[in-house]
Amino acid sequence: MATVNNVNKNVLLTEVRLRNAYLDKPFVGKNDKGEATQSYSVRGLFNPGTPAHTALSAAIQEVAAGKWGAQAGAYIQEMNAADRLCLHDGATKASDPEFVGKKFFSATSRRKPKALVTRMGQNVEIDASDPCYPYAGCWANVLINVWPQDPKGQWPRRINAEVIAVQFLRHDEAFAGGGAQAVNLEEFPQVETAGADAAPPAASGNGLL
Repeated sequence: MATVNNVNKNVLLTEVRLRNAYLDKPFVGKNDKGEATQSYSVRGLFNPGTPAHTALSAAIQEVAAGKWGAQAGAYIQEMNAADRLCLHDGATKASDPEFVGKKFFSATSRRKPKALVTRMGQNVEIDASDPCYPYAGCWANVLINVWPQDPKGQWPRRINAEVIAVQFLRHDEAFAGGGAQAVNLEEFPQVETAGADAAPPAASGNGLL
């Protein structure tokens, strides 16, 4: 469930637990110049070696190769060491127990992401008034666009992700904090949201970032 456009790639990350979710209203912050910024954003947790980890790791390597060719491997090593990938190790957030032993992704967007849920066998868009609107702590599938960034001025080389849409899967204990591009709802599977309370099992992966 991925589409490629030049060196960008849409990737569906399945069975992730949202750690932060600013989907209805943008997160307000500041850039390096102290100027106010607004962006929708999401961070999601998953175990190493799970399908989400495998898919995102592969996408990063693919877009890097498409952008930088033979130098991609070395650049990925540099960006990973400097935490400039959209895929992160939970150790970088060691003060937060929810990140311990996990991998996580980060994605932002200037456009409001779509939110959806499967009902009666159909994917339907929902708004913040819906009890299944994705929130920090719930389980979800997340569609992101992975793209490479060349160094320019003060901005270093990076591989970023834009959040396109989030599909609610099931409820879990809410975390504190965390409050579009056109999307085809058929890119998401039809999933039952009731009675599916088990978290995905841990798995080990080889050759993953």
